[in-house]
Amino acid sequence: MHLTIAPGIYVVGGRDLTHESDCTVILLCSLKEDKCVLLGCGAGESSHAIARNIIELGISLRSIEYVVVPMHSACIANCRSLTELVPWIRIAAPPDVAPKLRKGIDVEPVPVSYESYEMVFDGITLRFSLSGKGYRCIDAVVDGRTVRLCLAFLSDLPEVTNRFKEGILCLLDATRCINLVKR
Repeated sequence: MHLTIAPGIYVVGGRDLTHESDCTVILLCSLKEDKCVLLGCGAGESSHAIARNIIELGISLRSIEYVVVPMHSACIANCRSLTELVPWIRIAAPPDVAPKLRKGIDVEPVPVSYESYEMVFDGITLRFSLSGKGYRCIDAVVDGRTVRLCLAFLSDLPEVTNRFKEGILCLLDATRCINLVKR
């Protein structure tokens, strides 16, 4: 089971899809490069369910090279079991999240090129554009097409909707995505 946000961008994990304690897990796929990046890895014991949802999309797990942990929260707990299930996946994280991965779950994120909070992969670029206490907004560029994503918890909704005016708002603790239209 999955939710389609846009072509090549899917929600493959989260509270209603994989495990009740999971945060939203988003799969970004470059059809030109046949490469994918997972944004988040879930919090529950859901590695097999996330993998099943990806396979049901017709996407090979072999095409996933990275899991990007976009923010420090309970949503990093599943990283270790995901890398045990899919051992070639490398974990990447913005500089403010990397220490939490090292200390919290003893995972060393791979170095990724950062230029003003931009991470570049084959056919996929992530630009971290806005963040606050419990949310992070990202411009995901997949095959030249940009989709604005904001990952947030319900408790941060008032602040997020005041600052994030257009794009897709993904509620991490509800597996719901809301399309925000420019006001």
